[in-house]
Amino acid sequence: MNQEIELKLEMEPGSAQALIALPIWQGHARQTLNATYFDTPGLALNKAGLSLRLRQGVQTLKALGPQGMGLFDRGEWEGPTLDGLLNLDQFRGTPLDALALKPSDLLPIIQVDVDRSTRVIDWQDSRIELSLDQGTLWADRHQAPLCELELELIEGRLDDLFDLANVLGKTVRLIPALTSKAGRGYALLARPEPRRIDRPSSPDISGLTRGQAFYRLATDILAQILVQSQALRLHRRPEAVHQTRVALRRLRALISLFASILAGPDLAAVKASLKSVAQALGPARDLDVLIADLSRLDPAPQALIAALSDQQAKAYDAACQMIEAPAFGQAMVSILRFLELGHWRTATGLQGHRRDRSVAKHARKTLKGLRRTLKRQGRGLITMSAPQMHALRIHAKKLRYGLEMFASLYPKQEQARLALLKTVKTLQDQLGAANDKAVGLALIAAHPEVISPADLITLSQRLWPDKAAAPTNAQKTLHTALRLAKFWSAKA
Repeated sequence: MNQEIELKLEMEPGSAQALIALPIWQGHARQTLNATYFDTPGLALNKAGLSLRLRQGVQTLKALGPQGMGLFDRGEWEGPTLDGLLNLDQFRGTPLDALALKPSDLLPIIQVDVDRSTRVIDWQDSRIELSLDQGTLWADRHQAPLCELELELIEGRLDDLFDLANVLGKTVRLIPALTSKAGRGYALLARPEPRRIDRPSSPDISGLTRGQAFYRLATDILAQILVQSQALRLHRRPEAVHQTRVALRRLRALISLFASILAGPDLAAVKASLKSVAQALGPARDLDVLIADLSRLDPAPQALIAALSDQQAKAYDAACQMIEAPAFGQAMVSILRFLELGHWRTATGLQGHRRDRSVAKHARKTLKGLRRTLKRQGRGLITMSAPQMHALRIHAKKLRYGLEMFASLYPKQEQARLALLKTVKTLQDQLGAANDKAVGLALIAAHPEVISPADLITLSQRLWPDKAAAPTNAQKTLHTALRLAKFWSAKA
């Protein structure tokens, strides 16, 4: 068995020429590769975390390791075939044995045809093979373009893979690949056209250490950021803006919830990148919300909506330009680098001790602390200013994310968890009312050419008729939340 360690990066097909023109590719080799992936009709190999490929007379079995996004660490077995026919006897003693398959059990299910450019270089302390694949992937009757850069570590340090990716990412936009070529083929088989971009539930973290739980949650959220931001680029839909911002906020909140194990010289840059990307999407989201609210009025202020829609289009242009820029790709790769190789992974002493302890105790302590802080900061809510309510809302949101992320640790307390989660969501909405009004008024007031000061007052009363009652309602909801069961407690 060989161990294959590579960093997979996706790029737009139109930018491949700019990448290959860099001096680092001078003297590269080119070849055409045609690969076929096999599986049973029930996709037994895929379910077992295996892929079986036949390419240019060589059959290759791969098994995914613990890493599976961007950085792939895989066991690999390969050997020649006769007459282009599979020979499973070559894979005896591999994970394929457990499936007890015969060649007749297997069917060709995925086809990948690419033009590959390769170059082996000495980079810092490592030897790295660069492979740029451009082509097409087929699964059943569906197809998808493929443009992918692989940086395979032949010998040396994983850190050097990311350093090289950072240098190449200054020229073209490179983002972490969510899956392998086989993985993309299976996804194309199952759902060729993504129909929903809703945020999925948090992954199961039961039985893990704090470090393992953070990694599993963080890579899941990073994948959401990449999926949702791609949906925003392609469709420019309000829901994509919203879900991208939600994913960014969730990752920032996760970092806060696991702060005790993440301290290090590389953490500040990650937090700054996440904040910068989120802020770039803010104007589009604010305008989405305001225009939707105005459109529900009867009669709707059409001239104002038209003016705001022009501003909205510009905000979307700015958001998409940010996502399509090489700097966005560099930010995403740097976050992946932090998750895979950050200081937190090798920290010793108290930080390392905390990292390697069970996440269950950490979740109990965290949820207890979040509730206590919400109670303390919520005192005097009814007399709070808009900025104070906004700050309390941020904390309520952090508690909400904690309730979602730690869900798998409390299967027997699901009813109590959902009750508290629903109440905290309501509190979050009520606390945001004053901020929504302040943001909305500022956006409307920026268009005096279509609305007078007097009309603005009238419109404000129509648009936010019950906002004066928001603090009172929020206070009642807060009291309800604080009366609900502390389901994370051993006594609950």
